[in-house]
Amino acid sequence: MDIDRCNCALGSSLSSIGGMSYRTGWFTLCMFMQFRIGSAYLALGKKSLTSVLWGDVIVSEIAQTPKPPYYAVIFTSERTDGDLGYAEMAEEMVNLAIVQPGFLGIEGARERVGITVSYWDSLEAIQNWKQNERHLIAQKLGKSDWYLRYKTRVTKVERDYGFEKD
Repeated sequence: MDIDRCNCALGSSLSSIGGMSYRTGWFTLCMFMQFRIGSAYLALGKKSLTSVLWGDVIVSEIAQTPKPPYYAVIFTSERTDGDLGYAEMAEEMVNLAIVQPGFLGIEGARERVGITVSYWDSLEAIQNWKQNERHLIAQKLGKSDWYLRYKTRVTKVERDYGFEKD
């Protein structure tokens, strides 16, 4: 789907950052990975959206990370049945993460097993995110309500490369 066609069906409102318009709410989740605000990337621009899931939340596209080295947090999970407030908290966490110092981007996919990879510029930034007050609440709810099991891995990215068809 083209960004210009991803609009009111998502129940979002129009906002502006740095003179560029974007849609808040679910649309923000569709587009936050390409326009850089501070250290966070927002997906604005002319590219088509390729939606993937972060838990049950649409995030979109491959993260545009800087030249290595940087860090990746790989969160692999199996969900419980039902939402139980998960989608709302996941949206809040994405919107909160993108404004954290050191945040670089996020990618994710979910079938039976969900995998979310968030990118950070330092181990300190990762630790600060882990200790964020609202994130601590989400972690507690994850253990009590949303996950059957999960595993978190933190790694340093030494090299990356890619391909994009014209």
